[in-house]
Amino acid sequence: MEVTIGSLVTGFSERQAAVKDELRNNAQRDPSGFLEEAIPVINSGADHGARRYLVHLLMKQGQLLEYLVDPALCNVREAKTLAKSLQELGFPLETPLDERLGAALRETGAQAGIIRILDLLSSLSLSTIILQVQEELMAYPDLTVRSKAALEIVRFGKSTAWVAHLLLRGDARVQANAVEALWQSSDQNLRPVLLIAGRSPHNRVAANALLGLYKHGSLDSIPLLLRMAADPDSTRKASALWAIGETGDPRFLPYLAGQFLTAEGKEKQRIVRALSRIRTSIRAADETEAVRVTLLDAQIRSDGSRRITAALYSRGEDLSSLQATRFAMWEADELITDYSTRCVASPPLLILGFAAPRFMSTANLYGQAVTQALNGLADLKRAEDPFRLERYVLIDGPDDGDMPLSHLRRPEPRPLSSHRTVHRGFLTDPEFIRKIIGDPGPRDAAGRDVAEAIEKIVDLTVRLSGPRHIFVFFDPADTSERSLARFAKSLRSEAVTLHGFAPESENDYSKLRDVCVANAGGTFQSAPLERLPQLLAETYLGLFHRYEILYRTESARTEAATCQLRIRTPSGSGEARVECIPSQNRAHQNTASQNTACQN
Repeated sequence: MEVTIGSLVTGFSERQAAVKDELRNNAQRDPSGFLEEAIPVINSGADHGARRYLVHLLMKQGQLLEYLVDPALCNVREAKTLAKSLQELGFPLETPLDERLGAALRETGAQAGIIRILDLLSSLSLSTIILQVQEELMAYPDLTVRSKAALEIVRFGKSTAWVAHLLLRGDARVQANAVEALWQSSDQNLRPVLLIAGRSPHNRVAANALLGLYKHGSLDSIPLLLRMAADPDSTRKASALWAIGETGDPRFLPYLAGQFLTAEGKEKQRIVRALSRIRTSIRAADETEAVRVTLLDAQIRSDGSRRITAALYSRGEDLSSLQATRFAMWEADELITDYSTRCVASPPLLILGFAAPRFMSTANLYGQAVTQALNGLADLKRAEDPFRLERYVLIDGPDDGDMPLSHLRRPEPRPLSSHRTVHRGFLTDPEFIRKIIGDPGPRDAAGRDVAEAIEKIVDLTVRLSGPRHIFVFFDPADTSERSLARFAKSLRSEAVTLHGFAPESENDYSKLRDVCVANAGGTFQSAPLERLPQLLAETYLGLFHRYEILYRTESARTEAATCQLRIRTPSGSGEARVECIPSQNRAHQNTASQNTACQN
């Protein structure tokens, strides 16, 4: 064809009749050449009407369906791409594929075509056709067809009970594919079936089952995979090494590295492949958003078990339902396999109030630390969490001069004012939050003391529904009993959690601490100014995606120990070095010094 189909369809909308005539003539003159040239155009973003007409011509000649279902004419990737294009163009394939599958099942030697049709039906979400002929598929004399059918039937319709039935009879390849289909299953009863399959004498069935257990977060999978990898049977060892590589889990790296030193021949090659898969997974995770791990508590209990409480943070990622297999731990180079994890706190919304002194000078070191801490929190905060900042006047703060206080107020910028109105007096946009942090506002808008600022926040937070947390930067000079009594009274009947911060000094903060921790979850921390930003961030991050990790070691020693904790999420990874302290010694530890953040 001298004129290409691509050039013809470019002007399709302007001269439809002429283009249709020329396309029709080309199709009649050279059917096979027309088919070869038309398919890339059908799959392209060319004129919709032109693409539909090309499909119409090919359907009329009976070429298109044959092209899709005959593996000799195109590969499966090309067939799936074309089938999806036809579906998007409005050409239903359900009936013709159903008819072709029924005809193929009545033939012998049609296994290649049957498998192609099953691939197409799966990619087009036409699984009902597969389920309608499942008995014929499972009775077909070719093993490849039966194993492929088992994969699709379990994936789209059959329960784990059907897989359990297959495990009692049938070929190992059919069983292996049926077990593989359970990897994506949401059936709550699959764990017993996978455990049974994991004990299969057939290496593929067992490896698929253990990998399925891992994918569903079952911790049983880890020691079982390691045990299978140590099997003297070379085929079972090979399948276990493949499954370990498929997990992409770095906890297996030390084991694989140790095995590599003594392995030979094909076994060494399999170990290298597994190492490569895991390292590729690690590199991919390292290129994404790092997971910040904030350690809140780490203790060794009297029975020798360890308890770690850690909060996880990754920007924009929900980490409230991580599987236990997402956590890995080592203690004294021992891989921990006896452990459990649970998310103990993951509120969808936190209402955040902040009370801070109204510093009049940018040279004030405490003021600089508070500003840095609040700006850091603006970078971390979740988009949904509403934010309210109230200032209070320092006892020894400078005056604003002779200007009347009424003249100190200035109108708030319209975008900021509108944002406050929409969010009922609160801010959620980090840009607006930073503006408020950087502007102390007029003196007459600030609370007369810290108690008044806290009272205002308490009154404002009642407007919203959700857990309320107030973060207060205290002025060391304003810790009088009268002030303490006032805001203690305002908090007494409120479900508000108070988090107090103060610069390290010679002041006695004991009464202030008592007031802060009076309500459940309350905290108080005094520290050098340079640590305030870190403490504020850790306190905030500790309020959500908080996990409790319990584990045991083989030795069960009760003295202090160091645990290396690594966490992988769908979007990134993080790690932390955890110093576990015997529970009887914790009373002697400074609470503030126990908070540690580690970012990958």
